[in-house]
Amino acid sequence: DCTTESCSSLHFEPTSYVDFGGAVALIQPDDALTFETWVRWDGGWAALANYAQVVVGTITSHTSGGWNIALEEAQRWQLNVRTESDSVALGLGTESAVAGQWVHLAATVDDGASTALFVNGQRVEVMATDALSFDGSERLWMGNQADHGDAYRQFEGQVFSARLSSTVKYDADFLPETILGLDEDTLAFWDFSDVTPTTVPDASGQGHDGERMGGTVVGE
Repeated sequence: DCTTESCSSLHFEPTSYVDFGGAVALIQPDDALTFETWVRWDGGWAALANYAQVVVGTITSHTSGGWNIALEEAQRWQLNVRTESDSVALGLGTESAVAGQWVHLAATVDDGASTALFVNGQRVEVMATDALSFDGSERLWMGNQADHGDAYRQFEGQVFSARLSSTVKYDADFLPETILGLDEDTLAFWDFSDVTPTTVPDASGQGHDGERMGGTVVGE
């Protein structure tokens, strides 16, 4: 078995991202979802022309909907959701992120009921929320908010494995899996061990491969 230190990860730098596409199964899972990933932030900020570094999410513009996980300007992990009634942010009261350390991030959505953010297995905030809103333009992006081709909302750091599930997997504090894997609720799983210069394969077998644009593979 490998660990975050010995497995491959994808390092994002300005203008790099992965586009996983706009399949409904990725963007609007039935009733519930959990997205979780291991990330390591480089610590860079001043050189970037942004006010939030987007790790992953479906929000691509001011009008699109869904959710994203980001490192916001005060350098705290944040979950943003756009619902049929409002836009809300979870995690603003958490401690600042620490550069150079691996952290497990998990977002859960019980659509129309509640949304929660977990950092290293600790539930930092849960909020009652309406159903997510969508305008049809959403895609699942990692490393940036969309294909901007610049440093706008660019995450600068490494991502090691990510999993999207069709259920709310966590409703209380938990011990994160060091190595994420497949289970019966997995909609997509990306472990970055078999990336090519253009593709991040979906190891779940459900075909949700990502189109890789830049970034550097670490640990090959």
